[in-house]
Amino acid sequence: DYQITDPLLYIENAKFLGRMKSGTSGGDEANSDNKGKSPYESAENVVIDVRLRELVTSNTGKEDIVKFNPSEFEDILFKNANEVLSKRGVTLNSMTFVILPEEQTRMAIDAATAMAVYESKGLGELGKQLAIAKAGAARIELNQTAPAAAP
Repeated sequence: DYQITDPLLYIENAKFLGRMKSGTSGGDEANSDNKGKSPYESAENVVIDVRLRELVTSNTGKEDIVKFNPSEFEDILFKNANEVLSKRGVTLNSMTFVILPEEQTRMAIDAATAMAVYESKGLGELGKQLAIAKAGAARIELNQTAPAAAP
């Protein structure tokens, strides 16, 4: 959710809006990412989305995934995004940042968190043994399909 706070700055960053003709896709700046989108959606992509991706990319690499606090990160990202976007005539009203790690990363986070719990209780060696046992445990998934109807 955002609002355009300075239309002239916004249009300066999405110059093709000023050159719009009815039925065109927005000029040179409307690249392959923007095909099939209205010029206004393309402008949003050029002015806002690209900057948000840049901020997320530059800031997530510094984070420890095990200790990552999405709420704190979101607050910092929101502040930084508004600083960058204000120079482009835009202010974010709200933002939600959701991280979706892959299964192997989620398992590593769980293992690291579990080890921290074991170590805090003086059970680090037991935690290591349990982690090794769990890592070697078989994982079986069953998928049952309904039998085909008799002809």
